[in-house]
Amino acid sequence: MNVKSTYHKKDYFKRLRPVLLALFFIIQANAQFTFTDDFKKNTAPDVIIGGIGGVNGTAYLTSGIDDPQGAGWLRLTKATTNQGGYAYIAQSFPSTLGIVMDFEYKMWRNVSDFYNGADGIGVFLFDAADVQTNGFRLGAYGGALGYTSNTDEGITYGLRGGYLGIGFDALGNYANTIYGPKNGGPGLRPNAVSLRGPTNDANLPQSNVFLTGVTILNGHNIVDINTNTGSFTDNEIDYNTVLSTRPDDNTFYRRIQIEMQPEGGGYHITVRWKTALDSDFVQLIDYTTILPPPALLSVGFAASTGAGVNMHDLRNLTLTTPGNLRITKQTNKSYLRAIPTSGLNQITYYIDVVNDTAAALSNVDFTDILTDGNGVQISPSVFAITNISSIGFLAGTNLPASSATNQFAGTLNLAANSTGRIIITGELTPGQIPAGNIITNTTNVSSAVITDADPGNNTATVTVPVLADSKVVSNPMIRQKVK
Repeated sequence: MNVKSTYHKKDYFKRLRPVLLALFFIIQANAQFTFTDDFKKNTAPDVIIGGIGGVNGTAYLTSGIDDPQGAGWLRLTKATTNQGGYAYIAQSFPSTLGIVMDFEYKMWRNVSDFYNGADGIGVFLFDAADVQTNGFRLGAYGGALGYTSNTDEGITYGLRGGYLGIGFDALGNYANTIYGPKNGGPGLRPNAVSLRGPTNDANLPQSNVFLTGVTILNGHNIVDINTNTGSFTDNEIDYNTVLSTRPDDNTFYRRIQIEMQPEGGGYHITVRWKTALDSDFVQLIDYTTILPPPALLSVGFAASTGAGVNMHDLRNLTLTTPGNLRITKQTNKSYLRAIPTSGLNQITYYIDVVNDTAAALSNVDFTDILTDGNGVQISPSVFAITNISSIGFLAGTNLPASSATNQFAGTLNLAANSTGRIIITGELTPGQIPAGNIITNTTNVSSAVITDADPGNNTATVTVPVLADSKVVSNPMIRQKVK
């Protein structure tokens, strides 16, 4: 992990440029790009993390600080005033490939504020070649979410090389036309998701122009951003009940998927979200831009607070190419404990298998295995799979209902452009701690029916730490702090 507290990364990109250029040609030759980081650990290779610095904060990984080791998040801001943090991926991809971004977030706070939480999370794509030459530079924080300018605060520029900025906006100023020359937009829109276009340093009135958006009303009711102003108090983009600890997935769950498919010289952009682990994605935005993208793109995130505050936490990031077979995985627990209290020793894995092609796929090979910290298959006396179920697959799919060995295989049938979900539940035996204090679940899919252009997204791995309690083991060296 590289941590920087300023906007400028010119020296870093000079050193990185030969690597990025080599990667560019490798990706062109193989037509694939997959990047994953769950942000659960205390390092994040190939991710540059920073912020305003000083009392105004910087992004950081919470593993071993605010969360147990191996169960952390990428925290872009704390819930204090006037904070700003960012993270961007020090890898790039040719824009001709398109991109699918998939991540989870929590936007919450442990203190009260007058504004019911602020500001939000910005997701952006930028011209990697421009940044290689001139250095990384964010736009303004606050309602600009790191993407646009804000002349009220002396920031007269947007994100360097910015191509697209997507705001997940709790307070609502990302869609506003004040607090800087943010060009276009319907005005203040709390609980909104909106898109802004490319940065134009040479013509500020044409920089980061508002493109489209939606307002999300109470009950996940999605409306056009021009027709409803929304409400600060709705629990949609952020969670508005003050809690001492991060809300669990049953209380507040948000998973975002942004898909960008090349179309007509620009991109067909689809933004979706889930509001429950076991729900389907719901479309938020469907928009096609004719603006041509730069040849080489990178991805980043920024978040900010002002007088209103929130924690802005991210996890389980996947960046990959569309148009093939791929797999993702989430769990309903960040860690396990070897005590049967309130189900703390039980876990559920949600595995989504996506056929992102125009043809139905049959006999897709599926394998799943649970291993410990030494890479050894976990004994059922330590951890037992209690149930395996599935939804969304075609008839003829063949999966077992359980596994006596913590390893199983099957075959899947998927309709064109569809997603099937496999749900695995299991239970850690009370008093049993696997080697290395972790359980790793690895899943793989493959198909002989198609030539998969990106096999890098055919495997998904989730590692869950097992916290050793004093009642379970006497060795204090393997105990972990629970918060």
